[in-house]
Amino acid sequence: MPYKRLFSTFESILKAHRGRPHWAKTHGFKPPALRELYPKFDDYVQVVESVDPDGLFRNEYIRRHVFGEVGEQVGAKVYKAKV
Repeated sequence: MPYKRLFSTFESILKAHRGRPHWAKTHGFKPPALRELYPKFDDYVQVVESVDPDGLFRNEYIRRHVFGEVGEQVGAKVYKAKV
């Protein structure tokens, strides 16, 4: 898919310049990378855990990018499935 190459190139540019991904857009940044970019990342994680201790309102994005979950239950692919 051409867009995967575009996203990959864009992510490389972001990483080279310590750019931050848009939280509502597709990206492959995982917790360790986000932690480096956002000094208060762990504060955010603590807030999420305190207001939603059972994870009832966590979506796949939060589970994958904030809590580092992997696998089919959180959408193993970052990109849309083929239609």
